[in-house]
Amino acid sequence: MKQRKRIYYNAQQRAVIWDRYQQGDSLHEIAKQLNRAPSTVSREVNRNGGRTSYRANKADSAAWEHAKRPKRCKLLLNKVLARLVAMKLHRTWSPQQIAGWLMRTYSDKDLHVSHKTIYKTLYVQARDALKKELQKHSSDQSISLRTSAIL
Repeated sequence: MKQRKRIYYNAQQRAVIWDRYQQGDSLHEIAKQLNRAPSTVSREVNRNGGRTSYRANKADSAAWEHAKRPKRCKLLLNKVLARLVAMKLHRTWSPQQIAGWLMRTYSDKDLHVSHKTIYKTLYVQARDALKKELQKHSSDQSISLRTSAIL
């Protein structure tokens, strides 16, 4: 059976959060009982429906689902994002520049990606998200050669 690290909430701790909220206890009181910072309890509750909709069993199931590995590459799942990244790579932008530009330009978090994800996509051959986009948009010989060799 899989186990979590102690830093993560377990099902019993989530049940305490839910039960204490039902009793009307404050965030600080709950955090004190769990020996946690109030901010971590607050993030746990907000990430799982908020004070009125928090349910321990749903929160625990969501945590297990979120922790599954390996994760699908965001650039493979989002073709629009992959095209935007490929376009900027074609213009010889660095992954850091692209990630920053995406955050400043688009409020939609689905169009945000970290520079680490871009690097992984470029340098891990198992990820095919940018290969076609780069080949389609690339007229620069050096980018074409570099990306076809890597991807």
